[in-house]
Amino acid sequence: MYRSVSGKAKERLFRLRCAGGLFLFFCLVFLLLKNTAAAQRGVAEGVRLCLDTLIPAMLPLLILAAFFQRSELGVAAARLLEKPTRLLFGVGGAGAGVVLFSVLGGFPAGASCIRTAAEEKALSRREGQLLQLLCFYPSAAFTVGAVGGGMLGSTGMGLLLEASVLLPLPLLGLPLRRLLREPTLPPRSKQAALPPAQAFLDAVEQGARTLLMMCAFVCLFSALPPVLAAFALPAFFRVWLPVLPELTGGIRAAAAVFPLPALAALLSFGGFCAHCQVLPTLRVLRLRYWKFFLFRLLHAGLSAALCRLLCRRIPLQAQVFAPQQLRFAPSAASSAAVSVCLVCMCALLLLGRETVFVTDDSLGV
Repeated sequence: MYRSVSGKAKERLFRLRCAGGLFLFFCLVFLLLKNTAAAQRGVAEGVRLCLDTLIPAMLPLLILAAFFQRSELGVAAARLLEKPTRLLFGVGGAGAGVVLFSVLGGFPAGASCIRTAAEEKALSRREGQLLQLLCFYPSAAFTVGAVGGGMLGSTGMGLLLEASVLLPLPLLGLPLRRLLREPTLPPRSKQAALPPAQAFLDAVEQGARTLLMMCAFVCLFSALPPVLAAFALPAFFRVWLPVLPELTGGIRAAAAVFPLPALAALLSFGGFCAHCQVLPTLRVLRLRYWKFFLFRLLHAGLSAALCRLLCRRIPLQAQVFAPQQLRFAPSAASSAAVSVCLVCMCALLLLGRETVFVTDDSLGV
């Protein structure tokens, strides 16, 4: 009897998700047909963003990360750093490259390294899940240089944001290590190093494929704010609309109206475009998206709280000729419930794809 009840509940849930997915699909089709010109402007802006920022910054790092993992350098580093990385991060030596390129290249490079290591059995599934949950943050160059020095006019503010994003991770990593602890160390496959020429060709292919998918998501999510902006939305939604879908372009608008704690939360959350970029890695690791999403919300909350504390302890000067950049819009602070509803609405589309990526309910964290 219990199985039949459970089966009926799953069937009702499946039908509800299908109905929600169809509703969102037809809403998106209607919006695109009604505001074709706005969608084209958004895609064009996404293409410019990829050409000016994403491709020059990420293509060399993605190729370098893939080459490092496949060549003798990565194999030797994994063997040499096995004990230190297991002591510090609770993962095998292959996790050292993941941590390194996550700091240098942000979440795209880190997710690419995790996926490669998991597919080659250099990391166990549990180790890959731990690294994917923790190593998801923008690169230090983006946070300190682009956001701090470029948008806020202060490198010190960029360093404060970087500290607010990274420092909560050890606090989150300790319970995760216990939660994801394996009873015995998984058997490690002896990772064979490829010849330099073959490793380089494979690295270029993987880097180009990863970057092409990233650019497609950036263009797609760049089209969403102009399409929705054509409607008479409340002021609150107009503030958050450019921010949540795509982080690279949205952080520019956020830096003009949000305080530092809100910027730290946004950098830790990553934006839904970045979430889509790591979905293939989540599929390989069999990590449920809703768990990844909740962990991002937790990380964002801790980063905001830590940034607020650091702002009280460390006085920083804002840019003299643009003090309005740190002024918080009153409409954005008036309703936290509406903010949660907006985030949940954006996540519904991603949750609908979970049945494609994960088929075994018993797997995951």
